[in-house]
Amino acid sequence: MSSYSNTPPFSIAIFGEVLADIFPNATVLGGAPYNVARHLRAFQQHPLLISRVGNDALKEALFSELTKRDINPSGIQLDPVYPTGQVTVHMESGAHHFEIKPDQAYDHIHPHTLVTQPDIAYFCTLAQRSKESSLALDVFLNDAKCPRFLDVNLRSPSASTSSNCPEYIAHHNRAKMAKTKTTERGTSKKRVPMLCLCFINFC
Repeated sequence: MSSYSNTPPFSIAIFGEVLADIFPNATVLGGAPYNVARHLRAFQQHPLLISRVGNDALKEALFSELTKRDINPSGIQLDPVYPTGQVTVHMESGAHHFEIKPDQAYDHIHPHTLVTQPDIAYFCTLAQRSKESSLALDVFLNDAKCPRFLDVNLRSPSASTSSNCPEYIAHHNRAKMAKTKTTERGTSKKRVPMLCLCFINFC
């Protein structure tokens, strides 16, 4: 039985991408915001997940998972044009390489459904790569008068398009930076790790 309809107002609002990691032999729902919402719900919290998905089979899989995990789906927007986010996972030399698809539904989050007054706001970098979702994020953060947590995860090619990241870091309370390594497909050239795991307190 669902419990979110009988709970107090959401204390944690989460903004960003919901996507599917497409492995050679499996499809796994993910994206940092979705994973955070899933883990918070496992700890008996009631997060509001704000994202956007397409009208496709992955949308159906997502809503099935949200129902199974008792996560409120009211912050998930439906896009009639763009697909639910996908990342193709390539296996090369025993390592994973991520191909992040462009112009996905989460790149087109609208601000009109973002009215919420959480105790904590969580957002990350990938959904900032498009102007539309970046503007929606501005509305979300302006409305959320509370501590903000930025999850920095810079992967090529989206790392080069997250130009607003320094601005968001400068104006918000805490950030997590995750160690990541990228490679250039089709060559043997490897880039050094971009970031190390750390927590920064801007209070």
